This record gives sequence, structure tokens and C-alpha cells, in this order.
Amino acid sequence: MARLVVGLIHVWRLTISTENNSMNPSILIKSGRYFHFNDPSNSEFTIEDVAHGLSHVCRFGGHCREFYSVAQHSMIASCIVPENWALRTLMHDAHEAFIGDMPSPLKVLLPDYRRIESEIQAAVLARFGIPFGIGRDGQVVLGGWVKQADLILLATERRDLMPEGPAGDDEWACLQGIRPLDIRIEPMSPHIAREKFLQRWHQLTRPQNADTPESKGFGNPIPKGESPSPR
Repeated sequence: MARLVVGLIHVWRLTISTENNSMNPSILIKSGRYFHFNDPSNSEFTIEDVAHGLSHVCRFGGHCREFYSVAQHSMIASCIVPENWALRTLMHDAHEAFIGDMPSPLKVLLPDYRRIESEIQAAVLARFGIPFGIGRDGQVVLGGWVKQADLILLATERRDLMPEGPAGDDEWACLQGIRPLDIRIEPMSPHIAREKFLQRWHQLTRPQNADTPESKGFGNPIPKGESPSPR
């Protein structure tokens, strides 16, 4: 009897092991295709997949006061940089359509995740022809304008969307000297954020793209006369 039990436990363990090993590192996406985490460059996906995914991913691990999507964050960020940096800024978080928006403090503890994230980010940017570099740490580098816009949005989001932290909170030290936008952020529904993201994409990828209401009215743009240093 004991041997039978041991044998059954062994079979059970083998079954679990086989099932775990047979799981493909892929997810089914909006267009009905699979995105492969271990082969992102050969995965098939569209800008509509990106917009749909980003519009359903909440910033700050879901802990802002209201749902606020990465799609809306990216769209606004693209409107406060010089025009020739707008498309790169719109797409700076495009990879999060497939892997989500992991909080940066957690990424610090997960070096393997940071490597996978960088590989996926590079593949997504390359698919849409967005220029980027690779830093000495192996992370994707998009340039100072993108980083500066991200910080301005972070300062604005903290003011408009985040709860008050405890007294003496110094977790936002990276925002020292960063002035938020003049406008207040009003969170959009996933459907509207998706449509606004796609409108901005089509505006920026049209030949000789023209100004539209989506690219105006955010106030406090990054000064166009000086380029921030890359970070």
C-alpha cells in the first residue's frame, strides 16, 4: 500500500511537472494572435493591439484614486514634447500592452524581469520603426525628451491622481524641481483612452501631420529651445 501511495505521488509530481513545462510563454491578444514572450520579434501584433492593451492597464499598479490608463498617460506625454519626439514619446510604454505596468520599485528587485522587459520593449519599438538605443545596463534608452516628459507627467499624476502619502514621504525624490502641468488630468474610460491613443498615432504617422485638438491644450510644454540631457 505504501509503495502504491508513493508511486501515485511520483506520477502526480511528474504530471504537474509535465503540465508546467508544456505551458507556452505566450498570451492571446485582442487581434486573435499570440504574443510570445520568448520571441517577441517574431510575434504578430498591430497598433490596435497596443492601444487596446494600454487602455486596460492602470498606472501605479492600480493604486491611483481612479482608473487611469497607460494609454492616456502616453497620449498626454506625446503632446508636451517637440513634434519630432512626439511619436517616440507616445510609444515609450507600448510594451506594457503585453506585460503590464509593473511598479518601478518592484522591478529593482527583479533583474531577470528587467532583462525580459527590455527585450520586449526593443522588439515592440522596432516593429513600429521607433528609434532607440541600448544602455550599458542593457536597458532601452529613448532619450532625454522622453524621460523629461515622463517625469512631468509623473509629477502631474501624483498631484491629481494619487492619495496623500505619510508625513516625511521621500519616495518621490525624483520629482525634485519638476513642475506639474498647468492642466488637471481627468481620467478617461478605457474605450475613450484607446480611441485617443489611436487618433494620436494616426496623426503622428500621417505624412506632414497637422496639429489637431489632441495635440494642444496641455500647457507647460517642455521648452523647445533646449534639449534635456539623456537619462
